[in-house]
Amino acid sequence: MEFDYDKSVSNAHLEAAGWGMDAFNHSNPFESHVIYVRDYRNDHIRLFTIKKADFDTIKLPLHLTSDM
Repeated sequence: MEFDYDKSVSNAHLEAAGWGMDAFNHSNPFESHVIYVRDYRNDHIRLFTIKKADFDTIKLPLHLTSDM
């Protein structure tokens, strides 16, 4: 397994701030958008990542508007 400096440093900073990066295995953090979602009902906050290239290819369904 190759050492990924950017990922290791990002992981350490996020964990120090209270975020877990357990499932972040798919890319370099600098090539991703990081999104957090809060469930107010259960008071859970979850961190999600998506590659910028994948995010940019997401198509908005025609029945939805971008001003939602």
